[in-house]
Amino acid sequence: NDDYENNNILYSLMYAEQEMDDEFIASYSDIVFRKDIVEQLQHQKDPIVIVVDVDWKNSYEGRTNHPIEQAENVIFDSNNHVIEIGKHVGNTERSGSDAMGEFIGMMKCTKEGAEIFEKYFREVKQTFAGKPFMQAKVVDQAYLTDFFQYLTENGVKITCMFIYGGWYEVDTHSMAQTCPLI
Repeated sequence: NDDYENNNILYSLMYAEQEMDDEFIASYSDIVFRKDIVEQLQHQKDPIVIVVDVDWKNSYEGRTNHPIEQAENVIFDSNNHVIEIGKHVGNTERSGSDAMGEFIGMMKCTKEGAEIFEKYFREVKQTFAGKPFMQAKVVDQAYLTDFFQYLTENGVKITCMFIYGGWYEVDTHSMAQTCPLI
């Protein structure tokens, strides 16, 4: 993404759009994770699946560089489908004061999910060009979680695959030095 300074995660991911015409797994580049998380994700059959850490609060204890307010939190229903997702979750009337998990930055789309993802991305790109989109000031600066929230609000089911730790976000050099998984 040569234009990374002017856009955000959603647009960075979509630079790989031509490679997303079949089943794929995508991950933020600043996370490390146990191998079994990917193995478990590979077996998921729902069209769009995101990895959600339900033991997420423990990973924020003692952290100073990336506060808990930066977590991409998730509220899900009894069928494990996303209701609300994003950094704002836990700060709205709808979600209440407590998120149920944290999106770790990893997802899987089946072939059907990839088609849904691409269709809605084109719709969003055209409809919201230069305009605010979900929590972003303009669509170009949208987070992936903004897009997930849009999908959810448009009836697309996004399934949560639950984990209990086993991953780590590396935002700084000092965080890399203290990563328990490296």
